[in-house]
Amino acid sequence: MKKYISVIVFACCFSVSSYAQTSIKPGFRAGVNFARFSDTDFDFKSNFYVGGFVAIKLSRFYSLQPEINYSAQGAKADFSNLSDVGHAPSDISVNYLSFGVLNKFTFTDEFSLMAGPAIDFETYSNVNTNSGIDLSLTAGLGYTLPFGLTIEGRAKFGIIDVLESDDYNNSNNFVDDWNTNVVLQLGVSYSFDAKGTTK
Repeated sequence: MKKYISVIVFACCFSVSSYAQTSIKPGFRAGVNFARFSDTDFDFKSNFYVGGFVAIKLSRFYSLQPEINYSAQGAKADFSNLSDVGHAPSDISVNYLSFGVLNKFTFTDEFSLMAGPAIDFETYSNVNTNSGIDLSLTAGLGYTLPFGLTIEGRAKFGIIDVLESDDYNNSNNFVDDWNTNVVLQLGVSYSFDAKGTTK
């Protein structure tokens, strides 16, 4: 019996110790998107993203970070030398409300590495799309300044065919049949203390 009591006491102490090291910090992020579609001759289009997150620090080196972001994406194309593309717009906009969960690894007080999946719901588009939903994978790096502001760089890759390529069919094969979102993001984020400790 004493053996079982010792095990229970140890487990309780371990749980309390783990909780004491947990912190919950809400925050916001914003910056610039550079977006295009894969397997096309389209150029990158610059636009913006803005969102919020909750960083749940589970250990000294690891945090789980759910996010909600609004991301304005798309691409730009030059049709000046093409006569058989039709009436499809050359300035393409496909915007999303994105729900993601990032795994964030903090190696020092300044540098962090993040990666995780997201599901994106289309909110606006000026072209025909194959689906109102996109699934994406994100990877990025962060550098936190002494006063708490973090500079972030991310790459976001969709895995669902988004663009209705029939609208751009032409004799020059301007697009292929499978066109996914490709987004590079550069911006800042900032988090606020909400609960727990940061040990």
